[in-house]
Amino acid sequence: MTESADRLGTSHDGWRAAEPASDDQIEKLLRIYPELPADYVSLLRISNGGEGELNLAPQWLQLYDASLVADLASQESAKWHPGFIFFASNGGLETIAFDTRGTKPWPIVMIDPIAGPDSAVVIAPCFASFIDAIGVPYDESTR
Repeated sequence: MTESADRLGTSHDGWRAAEPASDDQIEKLLRIYPELPADYVSLLRISNGGEGELNLAPQWLQLYDASLVADLASQESAKWHPGFIFFASNGGLETIAFDTRGTKPWPIVMIDPIAGPDSAVVIAPCFASFIDAIGVPYDESTR
C-alpha cells in the first residue's frame, strides 16, 4: 500500500484526507472485526475517514472513520445485512462494504441498504484493488 499511502495520507485535488486513527480506535475496530484486511487498517492509520473521487462506481467516496465502522456493527442495519461490513458510502444512497460471505480476499461491494443484500454489486475484487481507485477521477474508458 506504499504508493497509495503516499497519495492518501495527505489531501490533494481528488482526496480530502482526515487525521490518522488512534491506536484505541483501531484496537476497538479489530476486536469487533479481527480479520479486516491489513491494507484497510493501514489506510485508517494514515487517514481515519476522508472524502474524494473514486475511479469505480459509485464515483465518489466518503470513507467512514474507524469509530463509525465499529458503531455500525451494533446497529439494526447490521442485522439486516449479515456478511457485510459497511465502511464507506458515496454520500447518497449507496453504501460500500466488504462482502464477507465468501472466501478471502473479500470483494468490495456497492449496496443500497434499503433494497438489501440482493442489491450488492461487486465494484472491486479486493481492498487492494479498491484502494488504488481512491482519490482518482472516474474514467469511463477504464471500465
